[in-house]
Amino acid sequence: MVLCSASAPVVVAQDGLRRVSIDGAIGGGHGWRGGERVERGLIATDFLVAIQLADTRQGFLAGVDAGGYWQMNGDLLCLARVTGGCIPQYPGFDALSVVGGYQWRLAPVLRLRVLVGPGYYTAYFDHNTTTSHSLGLGARTDVAVPLSQFLSATVAARGGWVSRIRGQSYVPGAVVIGLRLGAGE
Repeated sequence: MVLCSASAPVVVAQDGLRRVSIDGAIGGGHGWRGGERVERGLIATDFLVAIQLADTRQGFLAGVDAGGYWQMNGDLLCLARVTGGCIPQYPGFDALSVVGGYQWRLAPVLRLRVLVGPGYYTAYFDHNTTTSHSLGLGARTDVAVPLSQFLSATVAARGGWVSRIRGQSYVPGAVVIGLRLGAGE
């Protein structure tokens, strides 16, 4: 009797571990919208922790996605306007989104995920100092190919819609490549 009650939590913990995945990725991005702005090329990073709510190969999942879209001192450049002054720099962003979605098993070695949810964005305009915060919407689609029992290679397209910062809305996006750590993939 003691052995049964002691082993039950271990089985639940192992089953729970099979459902958790952690993704890390880096890539390049681009910013759209935001009025007259320059240097919209962005360096992007992505970190996602997701929990599969059903079978580990296909089904609903929920998670937290953190990412960044950064400029490299682009605000120190001054491209002159015809009317005088500098054209404003496209901002960098940090993003934190609570996402939900679905994972499909397309083939024995291919997984597709689509995730979307509300996000909180911090904008960096003036030489990488925090200047504004806003709510928005984050989305991520990825494809994963298992490399081993616990590791997969991923390619993801991710983006966001950031509502009104300094009178403009922004749409940062990126393509990132990375790795997924998760048992039972």
